[in-house]
Amino acid sequence: MSQLILQQKLRLTYKSALEKAIASAKETKRTTKYKLTDYDLKVRFNSYLANAEKINTNNQATVLVVKQAQRELTNAEKALNGKKLKVGRYDQLTMTEVQKVLRLGYNLVKTEHKGYVLPNIYNSKNNWQYVTDRPVWNFGKDSHFWLGYAAVDVKKKQPLNIKELAEESTKKRL
Repeated sequence: MSQLILQQKLRLTYKSALEKAIASAKETKRTTKYKLTDYDLKVRFNSYLANAEKINTNNQATVLVVKQAQRELTNAEKALNGKKLKVGRYDQLTMTEVQKVLRLGYNLVKTEHKGYVLPNIYNSKNNWQYVTDRPVWNFGKDSHFWLGYAAVDVKKKQPLNIKELAEESTKKRL
C-alpha cells in the first residue's frame, strides 16, 4: 500500500513540473518568438503541447511518460526560432530584406489557415508586384506599396503589418 502512495506522490511531483512546462508553453504562444517561428517548428511545438496537455489530464500516466512529455515540450519550446528582422528603415528595404520579411509573414499567418498562404507585395491598385521589380522598396508611411497575403480560405487579400515582422535598427542605410 505504501508503495502505491509513494508512486502517486512521485507522479504528482512530475505532473507539477509538466504543468509548469505547459503554462510556460502557453505563455510562449503569445510571443513574437512563437509567432515568427518557422512553420514546421510551430507544428512540432503545437503537437507536443497538445500531447503534454493530454498526458497531464491522464491519471494513469506513468512517471516516465510524464517526464518524457515535459522534456519534449521544453525542447520544442527551446527550438522556436522566431524573431523580427532588423532593417535600416521601412522606406528603404532591399530585395533581400523584402524576401525575408515575406518569409516571416508566411510564418506568422500559415498556422491560421488551411491550404496555401501566399504573402506578397501589392500596389495601391491591389496588384501584386515582383520583389525584383525595384532594388529598394518603400513600406513607410507614404508608400504606394503594402505587404499582404492571400489564402485559399480567405476571399480578400489581408494586410501584414511590417512592424510585426521587422524593426528599424539604428544603422544608416543608403
